[in-house]
Amino acid sequence: MRRFFVVVLIFSLGSFTLAGAGAKKEIETKTQELKELQRALKEKRNEKERCLLDEKCIRAELVKIEKAYGRLQKEREKLRRGIITAERKLMIASRDLASARIERRLRSVELNGGVDGYNRRFNTFSQLFSDPVSEKLSFDTLRRQYGSLTAAQEKEVVSRHAQERWQAADAVLLALKARQETMAAEQESLRTQKQALLKTTIGRRIVSEEEIKKIQESSKALQQLIVNLEQSRRKSEDESGRKKKIQGRKHFLAWPVSGRITTRFGKSKNAELDTIVISNGVKITAKPGSAVTAVEHGLVMFAGEFRSYGLMVIIDHGGGFCSIYGQLGSVSVEEDQKISEGAPVGAIARKGQPVLYFEIRSEGQAEDPLLWLEEKQQ
Repeated sequence: MRRFFVVVLIFSLGSFTLAGAGAKKEIETKTQELKELQRALKEKRNEKERCLLDEKCIRAELVKIEKAYGRLQKEREKLRRGIITAERKLMIASRDLASARIERRLRSVELNGGVDGYNRRFNTFSQLFSDPVSEKLSFDTLRRQYGSLTAAQEKEVVSRHAQERWQAADAVLLALKARQETMAAEQESLRTQKQALLKTTIGRRIVSEEEIKKIQESSKALQQLIVNLEQSRRKSEDESGRKKKIQGRKHFLAWPVSGRITTRFGKSKNAELDTIVISNGVKITAKPGSAVTAVEHGLVMFAGEFRSYGLMVIIDHGGGFCSIYGQLGSVSVEEDQKISEGAPVGAIARKGQPVLYFEIRSEGQAEDPLLWLEEKQQ
């Protein structure tokens, strides 16, 4: 398939060469594009560095926030336990106060009843008939009841003070809890903001890294393109020099084989068919088995069978020029082989028509070989 396309390219499209001035202008354009890519790459790298610095600062701030938030959580836990203790103590103090109040009221009722009974028994005319022992016992009972009432009153006072103390402690702890919850909410909000900012910064850095990668790939490809263009320009310049050199060989190329011209280049009339035939080359009738040689040094582009051309060899001489040797009896070269002027490429057929079909092409266009070959042989 490759060989087919090589031949089709030669016989139809011709050889493409890059003009020196156009190549130079394109190289300048691509070089400017490369500079712009390199400038963009530098900017993106700077942006990435800024993102990394911002990311580092935000991470450091997040560490501080996390530590502060951790300390605050410990303080909140300690405060929570303190509030639980204070509320339990307050509940106990409230229960003790309620119990002390009930006991104080009972003792007060008991004492009032005892005093009333004592007054009824010993502060009236019946005192004249009272028993001193019974009176002393009643008075001792009143003293005990008074003592119990006093103790109950003191207990009530102590319980009330305890209740008030734990109420105050609970109020302080709850107020502190409210402040801590506000602080915790602020810390959580700040942490959320910093985490969101960190994600944004990381995202910007990732985007920058992706853009850097794309720019680097583009820059590498463009740099390779510039190298290829420069090589093409140098090749074009070489080809231009080679073309001038080959053009200077007109009328001086050695004949590929000694023989007689039987078909000339261009239009001719076929007597048998009574029609006009166009030939892109010449046919040289030669002695069977005669060696066919290269008219100029070059590189073998094709060697093998090709349609009506039979066994054929194509040699690229550079500068857009190539020579074609068709209807050979045998081929003695290989593709991609370098060949010197006068070196054999094949031989005339020993059977059938002992003829060589020969072409000269410039930039894919066929030219009259007789304008190139030595005139003495015509």
